Amino acid sequence: MKQISFNIIFCIIGALMLMFAPSYYSYEFCSALLILYIVQNVIYWMTKKDKNLVCFEFFFLIAFGLTNFIYPVVYYPTNSSYTIFDMPFNELLISKCTAIAYFAYSCYL
Repeated sequence: MKQISFNIIFCIIGALMLMFAPSYYSYEFCSALLILYIVQNVIYWMTKKDKNLVCFEFFFLIAFGLTNFIYPVVYYPTNSSYTIFDMPFNELLISKCTAIAYFAYSCYL
């Protein structure tokens, strides 16, 4: 019951972050979402009944975090064309897309 109440709170926070996401790239906003993502995962793993670490959720949280939260906070500010496949995209959508990813992840948990 405790885990469900925490997840509902984080879903509401994710919805609010999505509604108030800036329409431009904001390092501070993406960093706040990364911190929320880390806090939510720590609470999830502490309140999880099954303490088995090697499971789908563990690998999913790593892959999801690397693809959706590490790029806007670590890679984009230092070198926006980090990969060898330098494909153009609308950089103004990074904050909104990160907020959508966080909301979707909090609903998943």
